[in-house]
Amino acid sequence: MSLNVFYEGLDDFCRKFLVIGSPTESTDPAQFLRQRGEVAGTLFESFLLFDAVSLKVHGENLPLAVLLSLMGDKAILDLAESGSLRFVLWTPMVAHLVDDIPGIDPLTFGNLTSPAHTDPEESLALGLSRYTKELHTSNRRALVRKLRDTYTIPDKKLAGEVVKISKSAYESGRLKCYGLDPNESTYRDVPLKKREILSKCAGSLLEYKFALSNNMTSYSNRDFYEFLSQSCGRLASVEGRLSGFSTLARLENIPDLKSVYAQIDEPFVKMIALRKRRSSRKFRGWLAHAPYDAVAPEDLSKHYLDALMKPLGPFQSKGGKLAKSIAMTAIGAGIGLAAESPTAAALLGGLAGVAAVGSDFGLDIVDQFLLEGITKGWTPRVFFDDVRALEHREQK
Repeated sequence: MSLNVFYEGLDDFCRKFLVIGSPTESTDPAQFLRQRGEVAGTLFESFLLFDAVSLKVHGENLPLAVLLSLMGDKAILDLAESGSLRFVLWTPMVAHLVDDIPGIDPLTFGNLTSPAHTDPEESLALGLSRYTKELHTSNRRALVRKLRDTYTIPDKKLAGEVVKISKSAYESGRLKCYGLDPNESTYRDVPLKKREILSKCAGSLLEYKFALSNNMTSYSNRDFYEFLSQSCGRLASVEGRLSGFSTLARLENIPDLKSVYAQIDEPFVKMIALRKRRSSRKFRGWLAHAPYDAVAPEDLSKHYLDALMKPLGPFQSKGGKLAKSIAMTAIGAGIGLAAESPTAAALLGGLAGVAAVGSDFGLDIVDQFLLEGITKGWTPRVFFDDVRALEHREQK
């Protein structure tokens, strides 16, 4: 299994700061810089942790112009050639009627049909025209030629299907928590002031259903996914794995990847080099198959330590429990950091446990653990070592 993440944040950023007349338009320079940094940090993290990132695009590919300013054309081509960078040309739309006409369906839907919304090459050409720096003609052609095949266009039936789902959810009372109560008004008589809420729900469902239909996970805000029984499944995996990764980063006493991004020079150049390493490829595969739970991200700690100790087998025997305790000190994770997570602390053990049972075992067990359990072969810790080395090089 590989994870293809559907990310809407860069498109939202572009529509907010680069599209004149957008409903979310902002000209605040401080807000622009802050959100640009947040989006860039998320992209840096995503390309390191997941196999592919699919970026939502409305018509002209403004996200491409931003990516060019962040990482340059060579890095973009590299990501596209490896199948790691993709685009979703967003055509479906759901809106609500602003005229208060009783008995009329409050939602309307359709698909955008302009060349920019239906032709990847047109979308790319318009996006490249917004890139202000000089780009050689051959490089521009190479980008269009390579990126046009990375586009996905949603099914034309998607918007209509989502409106039907939204109507069913309203009539069954699943939207009561948002103030949409069928006991107060029928679906066709939803008051004007509540139609916007219903429309937002349907708009979020568009992204949700698209992600499910294309075997993607998503960074999307799941506020409006709660009424779907499937909502805590595939889409929760990004949130759960990111939370779990943060737990492991704390145990390894390194910053999260967004913080690393902010600390280093040419972060995307170094990200490309790091994600190509065998250790990074194996780590992405390991993370994709790892158990996840957004509620209890520390559960990933057991899976992580099991992977570190794989040559010795599961932590079940008395010797295995000793090795687990030794692992706490051997991998350099502080007891105090582990204590932030009760489950992780219980799994990792403590120095007192090592002292209590250490006299029953020879030092050769420790040596065997260090040589076979960590340094021999690949473990997911190699990825953290690479990140730690990157951070240290920058500090020097």
